Amino acid sequence: MIYINSQKANIEFFPDGTVRIKNMTNVSQNKVTWQYENDAELFQIYSLVRHIQKKCKNENIELYIPYLPNARMDRVKSDDEVFTLKYFAEIINSLGLKNVSILDAHSNVSLGVIDNVKNIVPQKYIFDCLQKVKSQMNSDNLVIYFPDEGASKRYADLLQGYQTCFGIKKRDWATGEIKGLSVFGLDSADALRGKAVLMIDDICSYGGTFFYSSKALKELGAEEIYSYTTHTEQSIFDSDRGVYLKALETGMVKKHYTTNSIFNRESDYIEVIDCIMSRDNDYIMF
Repeated sequence: MIYINSQKANIEFFPDGTVRIKNMTNVSQNKVTWQYENDAELFQIYSLVRHIQKKCKNENIELYIPYLPNARMDRVKSDDEVFTLKYFAEIINSLGLKNVSILDAHSNVSLGVIDNVKNIVPQKYIFDCLQKVKSQMNSDNLVIYFPDEGASKRYADLLQGYQTCFGIKKRDWATGEIKGLSVFGLDSADALRGKAVLMIDDICSYGGTFFYSSKALKELGAEEIYSYTTHTEQSIFDSDRGVYLKALETGMVKKHYTTNSIFNRESDYIEVIDCIMSRDNDYIMF
């Protein structure tokens, strides 16, 4: 989905499936927001920006991409793999944009290959989540849990004053399957007993890491568990691989919070925090 200055772009399609974009006359249009749904939107973004630049005489276009597509393909391991992030970035860079803002970039590589890029720290959305969790938890104490050391490094500075801990996964390196998880950083074996825990990370696909994390936290005595990811993919609902949904359905985890950077479904177990129309209130890290 694409917005121009907070207004949804008028995008239609001809019977053959090719795109038709209409009513592009406002010369003040300079902020484009791309709420990613599919790769075909990249051509729509390219066409929209070129139109604004050439027809509206506007060379100061800002592009906001809450969820950056192709960020997972940030390296290749063999010659037969295609470095899609690099070529995606080349298309974006060819537009000569004033800046490109990404919300909670999954990979630092993406910040290195895109010109004039800014990474938006999700401080606002994490704080919104904290307030929601505090309003419904039964325990008086909230502990922050990071599924790995990477998440701890990413978010710990935003959450000073909270007791924190982190997980280390036990993985079958032959298959990539998570076999279990251990929790570190606790003062004692009873540090979580009777407390509420908020798990925080940047992205959730099938939720295996959160599933095993919640099991380990329950075993350590956590009374109630919540979770937040900036980006939650629709794959969390996958009936075969979406193991985390089972934790939500059974109540092992009470609620999952996420932004609408890519998530676009309704669920009793997932609450969405808007990051599209609230863009002006974000905190930006250059």
